[in-house]
Amino acid sequence: MDIHEVRRWTSELNVLVVEDDEVLRESFQQLLSYLFAEVDTAVDGQDAFDQWVKKQHDIVVTDLNMPRLSGFRLIEKIHQQAPQQAMVVISAYEDEIFQQALTTQQVNYLIKPVSLEELLNVLIPVCQSLPLEHQGY
Repeated sequence: MDIHEVRRWTSELNVLVVEDDEVLRESFQQLLSYLFAEVDTAVDGQDAFDQWVKKQHDIVVTDLNMPRLSGFRLIEKIHQQAPQQAMVVISAYEDEIFQQALTTQQVNYLIKPVSLEELLNVLIPVCQSLPLEHQGY
């Protein structure tokens, strides 16, 4: 799938990137801003939840190990209010138990470091699974 095909699925969506590492956060923001209509960022889970409550982002991409509110707790809080919220975890945790727990909550999981191809292989199906009113048609 070429980049124009990817943009067909992403160009009208907004995404929230939650990452406490400034360099990674900025890298994800730069990359995703080419694909998505809007890319907001948060430095930790609490900041992310506060932003999500105001905007209800189409997709949330989050780390797990963060100050103030972990990615696990963020996922839990968002899913309490919006069980169908599209979520992608990008973390250094390689533990299968964490991955299985997140899968049961319908959360996609990638292990850092993440290549562009890996990220797109997860994001495209996530975008395609969103209700049509969110997609670029």
